Amino acid sequence: MKSLTEAVDLGFGHLSIYMLQLEPGTPFHRQGIPLPANDQVAETYIQAAQMLRENGFVHYEISNFYRKG
Repeated sequence: MKSLTEAVDLGFGHLSIYMLQLEPGTPFHRQGIPLPANDQVAETYIQAAQMLRENGFVHYEISNFYRKG
């Protein structure tokens, strides 16, 4: 949410938000970095979408938002 707030504050007109997945065979996967549970990921996505709407963004696809104007 901190990174998303910073992106909004920078004035971007379009944002795409995706949940991180660690693919087998990649350096991050080999490091065993723990990821949040699916419920927490879903809640964060809902919070992000709400925050973007509150800042003038329109949610037009699953991961895409644009700011009017």
